Amino acid sequence: MCARTKARQYVCTHDVLVHVCLHGYVYSSTQVQIQPITRTILRVTLNIKAQFEWSDRVSGTVEPFWIWVEDNENERIYHTEYFLVHKKQLRETHVLAFTVPPPPLPSSYP
Repeated sequence: MCARTKARQYVCTHDVLVHVCLHGYVYSSTQVQIQPITRTILRVTLNIKAQFEWSDRVSGTVEPFWIWVEDNENERIYHTEYFLVHKKQLRETHVLAFTVPPPPLPSSYP
């Protein structure tokens, strides 16, 4: 086998490894709906769908996520929740609903 062929095999093996690693990366897509209930309470509804290929070696039977709602300046956390995606529920859309106080209004707001 010539050096060029060995190099090609290495590159192909490396590309496959990168492909496998990227498709095993755990992530999700999220849609958010925010609805005011009163002047001091907002209802937040999250639709979460896992967007990865399940690997028992990486995730086992469950994959945990932390969900948190914070303000733009990262000064305050309004809500945190520990969320689990089970292997059997991978392709389902999960719905989480919770309430949070609205962020403070600027002082220039009437």
